[in-house]
Amino acid sequence: MAPAQPSGAPAPHDGRIPASSARGCESRDFSLYVHIPFCSVRCGYCDFNTYATEDFGDGIGLGTYADDAIAEILFAARTLEASGVARRPLHTVFFGGGTPTKLPARDLVRILQAAADVFGIRTGAEITTEANPDSVTRDDLFALKEGGFTRVSFGMQSVVPEVLQVLDRTHTPRMFPKLLRGHKKLACRSRLI
Repeated sequence: MAPAQPSGAPAPHDGRIPASSARGCESRDFSLYVHIPFCSVRCGYCDFNTYATEDFGDGIGLGTYADDAIAEILFAARTLEASGVARRPLHTVFFGGGTPTKLPARDLVRILQAAADVFGIRTGAEITTEANPDSVTRDDLFALKEGGFTRVSFGMQSVVPEVLQVLDRTHTPRMFPKLLRGHKKLACRSRLI
């Protein structure tokens, strides 16, 4: 049996945002979450919508995801406009998952740039991507910084090898300190980390 849906007003048939939800939103912060569902391994403890594949079939997958995410940003802008919600700059942008850095850094930057082009981004906004210690390189971090990212959130659930193995994590305890040592100058210069 399917779980009961939460009570609330049904979405309008015209695809617009319900008036009760749109009312007053100009006075609230406006942020963007971009979900990247790809992972190298599907961890047993994960409750998020993630997949350990790069191809969903019919030309849909990791290689097309940036274009699909950009299309969704454009769709969201049209929906907000049709609902009478004025465009305003983004307060924060967060790329989560999954492992967002399974996408090439240039694709993450393209998605961020599309959001900036469509909505704008407030000065000083925090722009974050999640990453695993084994899913980024020094060049990736520089590309993310140059592309506008201000923060990388590295996921490391444990430093105990046996625990990492039980959790299906793909990194080792040695990777994270090595990554930080390797990126110390980047972190100090850019405040990226």
